[in-house]
Amino acid sequence: MPVTLLADRLWPFAPALWTPVVLAMLSLGLTMELWRVVQSSTVPMARIFLYPGLGLQRLTTREPTIDEAVASVLRRELDVTV
Repeated sequence: MPVTLLADRLWPFAPALWTPVVLAMLSLGLTMELWRVVQSSTVPMARIFLYPGLGLQRLTTREPTIDEAVASVLRRELDVTV
C-alpha cells in the first residue's frame, strides 16, 4: 500500500486545510530565527535584512498625539473614559 494512500486514510483533514497552516508556521519560524540571528550578529551588514520590515512599519504606523497618549494612560490607570 503506498504511503500517501495510507496517510490519506489515517489523516482526517484534506491537504487543502492543513497546508496553509503548515506553511504559515514554517514561514513564521524561519522569520523569527532570521530576526534572532540578525539581532545577535556583530556584522553591521546583517542589519540590512531588517530595513524592509522597519520601512513597512514606518509607513503603516503613526505616533499618537499627546491627547491620545494622555487619554490612553488615564483610561488604563484610572479606569475612566475620556
